[in-house]
Amino acid sequence: MNLRFGLDLVSVSGVAREVADQGSQYIERTYTAGEIADSQSTGGIDARRLAERFAVKEATLKVLAVADERIDPRAIELVCDLTGRLSVALHGRAAELANAEGIGRLAVSVTRDDRLAAAAVAAEVTADGELEPEARTR
Repeated sequence: MNLRFGLDLVSVSGVAREVADQGSQYIERTYTAGEIADSQSTGGIDARRLAERFAVKEATLKVLAVADERIDPRAIELVCDLTGRLSVALHGRAAELANAEGIGRLAVSVTRDDRLAAAAVAAEVTADGELEPEARTR
């Protein structure tokens, strides 16, 4: 079995600055509706949660080995189920690239504090190149 691994670290203050400077324009062009909903808190949007999601997007791009092609960041989505289990859902071009590269299951882990958010994404490369059901386009 072959594995690919991506790791990314994001500054929470950098994401907070983007939100302050660009507001909903930044949020809606970068995050899916589900990610935006998951990043809400009683005080509004939580930049720490957005930073986690951005780190997942970047770590996943490393797994996909995207060089010069621009991928819509909303094509990579951090999904949290009712039990708190995290997964990565790929949509559109990101899912196409994963299938073409033979990337099967994706596993994700995130962590954060008030300054930094980090994400690690591991992918199993399969012989048939088809995404496992939990990683398929949703």
